[in-house]
Amino acid sequence: MNRNHEAGHTPVHSEMERCVLCWRETDIPKDTPVSRRKYYLEGQGQLCAKCYYELYGAGVFRYTQDTE
Repeated sequence: MNRNHEAGHTPVHSEMERCVLCWRETDIPKDTPVSRRKYYLEGQGQLCAKCYYELYGAGVFRYTQDTE
């Protein structure tokens, strides 16, 4: 049984997605269409913002800082 139900809480959304790299819970409900998700990688799955920026943003930010 869902812990929220046991504690008397009513869930607002369905279960939330977890990041495929770090397994942290994201703020993306599982029932959100892929086309409306942030940080989703087709063929891989959902990332959290932190992992997404570590993979895709870090190189861009480092490059910008190195060139200044």
